[in-house]
Amino acid sequence: MGGALVAIAPLMLPVLLLGGIPTIVVARRTSVLEFAFARRVTLLGQRRGYLKLLLSYRFTAAELRAFDATTELLRRHAEDDAQYLSLLEEHVRKRRRYAFAGLVASALTLGGALAVVVWLTAAGRLSLPDAGAAAIAARILGGQLSQVFRSFGSLMEASPFLLDLAKFHEDYPPGRSAGTRHDLSTSLVVEEASFTYPGQERPALDGVTVVVPRGQVVALVGENGSGKTTLAKIMAGLYAPEAGRVLWDGSELDGDDRRASCSILFQDFLKYQMSVADNVAISDTTVPIDRGRIESTVERVGIADAVNRLPHGFDTVMGIELEEGADLSGGQWQRLALARALYRDRSLVILDEPSAALDPRAEHELFADVRGVLGGRAAVLISHRYSSVQLADVIYVMEGGRVVEGGTHEELVALGGRYAELYALQAQAYLAPSSSPQRSERNA
Repeated sequence: MGGALVAIAPLMLPVLLLGGIPTIVVARRTSVLEFAFARRVTLLGQRRGYLKLLLSYRFTAAELRAFDATTELLRRHAEDDAQYLSLLEEHVRKRRRYAFAGLVASALTLGGALAVVVWLTAAGRLSLPDAGAAAIAARILGGQLSQVFRSFGSLMEASPFLLDLAKFHEDYPPGRSAGTRHDLSTSLVVEEASFTYPGQERPALDGVTVVVPRGQVVALVGENGSGKTTLAKIMAGLYAPEAGRVLWDGSELDGDDRRASCSILFQDFLKYQMSVADNVAISDTTVPIDRGRIESTVERVGIADAVNRLPHGFDTVMGIELEEGADLSGGQWQRLALARALYRDRSLVILDEPSAALDPRAEHELFADVRGVLGGRAAVLISHRYSSVQLADVIYVMEGGRVVEGGTHEELVALGGRYAELYALQAQAYLAPSSSPQRSERNA
């Protein structure tokens, strides 16, 4: 069509092409406007999504009902909705003005091309049939060029988002590999490790050194925020220390290899809405599911009876959000999560508060034979219950991101330091109110 116009009336083609300049300018302004709006409402959208989650999920229902908080959350959601709609209406008005400007530019371009046809015809430079052909060609080509310019405008509108994505990828950590599994032959040593979370000035770990010998249980104790979980995640290869080293049998392993060589039970473990067997086997997907090993692991952690009472035993789907799902108590879920950590057959297991949801009897049963449960594995045990950590071969006491004491339970109590103080405070809670301070200290 462009070739036909060049043959009939060459002046018309540049007129039509120049008409695309306003469209491109409008598209550029629109792209800036759209990106600014998206950035402006991102936080608002996240907050609205979070309020929707609070108002609609099962795990939030009991507390919201107990506190009669639903009305307030609905009010906040409606307030955020109103704010979002107000911003959206303002944004749509601006977009409408830009769209109108683009239409006017397209109309003026086509009108200018037809004016050229009229002028050439009036000047006798075009015959009437040629003028008719040129007018039709200009209309068709103008429509096609408008579509091309609109498509180009869409690309321009997307470009700020693509640039933002490119910046995100620049900051994104390199892809992780599956890592190579190593068995622990002698010990895991964390040597002078330091770590600071992004955006924080105070380090979570500051020159920490601990040793986890093969086959032994090492406990980490201390108050909240002392760095215990951060240290455990560095051991497991989830974090890389900013300073210091992590030695596996005397050699430095990168994070991927340490992650492949450890198993971990998180305090805030996941409850997979899958079968019981899948909830256990999900920890080691590098090998085919071993039903016998699943059942023996569940038996070892003391939850086999509860599983067998479920409608379909190990094939029962967990999570009553699903129509066919079943549920367990908090303590039973924690035992199932422990089974998941032990099913991943690694020589080092990290247990972050493994008995937080267990009642005293269940906790006693678990720790009475903890070495049998571990099956000879080395273990790092994080716990606030000092009655549980007494069994450990070595106890490290953490405070303010540092290790301040280390030794066996008896050694630390005899030392009379931070561990002895915290142990005595916890022990006193179980003594009769009439007990004298001297008796309390003696019992501690």
